[in-house]
Amino acid sequence: MIGSDTALTEAQQAAVAHLTGPLLIVAGAGTGKTRVLVERYRRLRQEGIAAERILLLTFTEKAAREVLDRVEQEDYLPAAERFVMTYHAFAQRFLEEEGWLCGVPKGFRVVSEVRKWELARCPFRATSGASVPRPAAV
Repeated sequence: MIGSDTALTEAQQAAVAHLTGPLLIVAGAGTGKTRVLVERYRRLRQEGIAAERILLLTFTEKAAREVLDRVEQEDYLPAAERFVMTYHAFAQRFLEEEGWLCGVPKGFRVVSEVRKWELARCPFRATSGASVPRPAAV
């Protein structure tokens, strides 16, 4: 298969060959999802699809970085010109650019896990008098 030294499984080959519309790849850890995403990206580019028309989302930053590292050697585009990122990064970028359409204020910030717990504890304590366990204790 394209740019790989080990054959892809039949299901992986089908995912790489799929050219019409979106594709969702769901598989367990260590099954080759990132490799399939890399090969699919390569295939789409070989078919003449512009990089800015490909949206490739992963759950982890590690997988997104791996895809970018593997394809930038042959694609010669700055990473900023590719839409390869995590779901969270995509959502944040979308809200930064288009959030005003649904009432998200310009300059919003994503709340950290610790801050989320702090904010959740205040109203709970005020209404019930009970304390909420600290994040480390959960």
